[in-house]
Amino acid sequence: MHEEIADERMNLVAKLIGRIVELGEKFKIFPPDEALQNPEVLKSDQAAEQLKGTQWRLSLSDGKEETLSFTELIVLAYELAMIQVHLLKVQADPSHQVKVDLRFKLEELMTPEHVKTLLGKLTFEGLA
Repeated sequence: MHEEIADERMNLVAKLIGRIVELGEKFKIFPPDEALQNPEVLKSDQAAEQLKGTQWRLSLSDGKEETLSFTELIVLAYELAMIQVHLLKVQADPSHQVKVDLRFKLEELMTPEHVKTLLGKLTFEGLA
């Protein structure tokens, strides 16, 4: 079972995505001790289960920081990946419009395969 995200937290994630994309904000992700002590978990099929309930620190280039749940981190990674796909389509066809849709099924997003793929698209501070 996955963690639900309250509307106010989903709004926070959406605002973070907007800042990262629209303002070109650079960001760093600081993983919890569970990932620092066992980095292989980030590449495992058990990542979603083993990292459920953990807290991840997101630091923006302007110094603003937010603490995200593991589920919120996966949502952020998914949306940023989808935006990247749309931006590539815009490069190929400038008439293509980029749309961000935060409606998805968390149970589908939190499958072991999706989680492992999305974690692989992120860079984490403190890991070699």
